[in-house]
Amino acid sequence: MNPSVKSKISRFFPDAKFDYPFAKLTTFRAGGPASVLIDVAAEFQLRDLLALIADESLESLCIGRGSNLLISDLGFDGVVFRLTGALAQIEFKGDRGIAGAGASLVEFARAAAKQGLSGLEFAGGIPGSVGGAVYMNAGAHGSDISCAVSEIRVVSPGGETETIGKEAVNWDYRQGLQDSRIISTTIFKFFSETIDRITKKMDNYLNLRKESQPAGYSAGSVFRNPPGEKAWQLIKDAGFMGMKIGGASVSDKHANFIMSDGTAAGGDIYCLIRAVQKGVMEKTGIELIPEIRLIGKFEE
Repeated sequence: MNPSVKSKISRFFPDAKFDYPFAKLTTFRAGGPASVLIDVAAEFQLRDLLALIADESLESLCIGRGSNLLISDLGFDGVVFRLTGALAQIEFKGDRGIAGAGASLVEFARAAAKQGLSGLEFAGGIPGSVGGAVYMNAGAHGSDISCAVSEIRVVSPGGETETIGKEAVNWDYRQGLQDSRIISTTIFKFFSETIDRITKKMDNYLNLRKESQPAGYSAGSVFRNPPGEKAWQLIKDAGFMGMKIGGASVSDKHANFIMSDGTAAGGDIYCLIRAVQKGVMEKTGIELIPEIRLIGKFEE
């Protein structure tokens, strides 16, 4: 990023951080530097930032809470931004819940439960932001985020705002609103239920998660489940559980999790992903498609 662009960004966003390490931003604790990191606390700031990005023809990346990303060790030469402040607030009105895209999905689901609002019990243990969950249609235990979404407020690359209904999104397995627009707020429709029943259901899901998934530095499930198959089973059957490259390893508790010991480079994790893909393809003829986003250039 050239100095004149950095100077312009600093004028508009005085708190911008330059050459910020992705290891402090992602749940893998890996990746090179972001050219600039900006926290965006209001929708007017988001519109201004997107306009600046468009005017300067900059690459950009909205990272949510960094839970579904693998960043190259070369970093990202562009604008990285997070939604904070008013864009991370939550509120409830009757059977509706309104969440800023930067809000924690776990906190939103648990807050809804305390209001006696049912519909996001499955999400009580899914790390990441509400916006990220809508972007990828996050899900667990046979449910996904699209089931509860009512409307989405988005900001276009040119800075225009629009509210769209859930029917305007081409929802699919791990696919939500994946276009150039940035989600600023989502409205959810809930159903009334006793707090006790909601809490028990959420606790059951959380216990299942703790029993089946490893704790530590990871990005959650690495691969999508192929049609009619379970990614973890294919990886296990191909003999990859426990395999290590550098500081990265395939979990011996859940084969679809790649773990970092805190020292793994982005390249270690990427090489392990490619090794698993190659091995499963050779054994079964099935291509494993990453569920996580791979950002930047990686060496094969």
